[in-house]
Amino acid sequence: MSYGACAVVGSGGTLRNAHHGREIDAHDAVIRFNLAPTGGEWLEAVGSRSTFRLFNGQSRSRHTLVRANTSHELLYCPFDKWLGKCILSAVSFRTSTTSTRVGVGASRPLPWLMVNPVLIWQAAQLQHAHGGRHVRMVSTGLLGVVLALAMCETVSLYGFGNQSAAAALATGVSASTCGHYWECSRNQSRYFGGKAGYHDWKAQWRVVQHFVDAGAVRFVGNSL
Repeated sequence: MSYGACAVVGSGGTLRNAHHGREIDAHDAVIRFNLAPTGGEWLEAVGSRSTFRLFNGQSRSRHTLVRANTSHELLYCPFDKWLGKCILSAVSFRTSTTSTRVGVGASRPLPWLMVNPVLIWQAAQLQHAHGGRHVRMVSTGLLGVVLALAMCETVSLYGFGNQSAAAALATGVSASTCGHYWECSRNQSRYFGGKAGYHDWKAQWRVVQHFVDAGAVRFVGNSL
């Protein structure tokens, strides 16, 4: 598969009051993640089109909670050095046939496609090369950026947070920035402060910034 212009739409809280919806939907392909909502009240902010939606192991069992309007749904293979585990994880999950939200999206089969484990491994190696800790898993967000670089002529990023959020918190600038544009259970700066959980967000940011500096991808407006 190959595309011209691609939009990779992150879940950062700065998209909460954005007006990128029409611009995002105008791309040849749109990549989104996990359970990030589209359309409806979020139409103006993030649009409604989805060409690919990447799921991690935690969110894939709840994939029917999002609109059934994607062309493909990709199964995010858990980062593991054993290829067999990745394959077993993929084949154990059946194709979705309906949406649990009546009237939200058309009921139709949604095939699961497994992301190539080699691509995931390469993304992890790239993160490690930028100071990432080996025990941290690659996020679906970084994987989506790498996937877009592999199949798109141009890549635009929306809603990807950065380390400036943590620094700005001290001045109150980002104190009200939600972790996700659709919910505010935690502040975005928490992703860059203290323990990072499963992911190394600081290393991920260094990788993304490397792509930007190299001219491979571009950030759009105030969507950081």
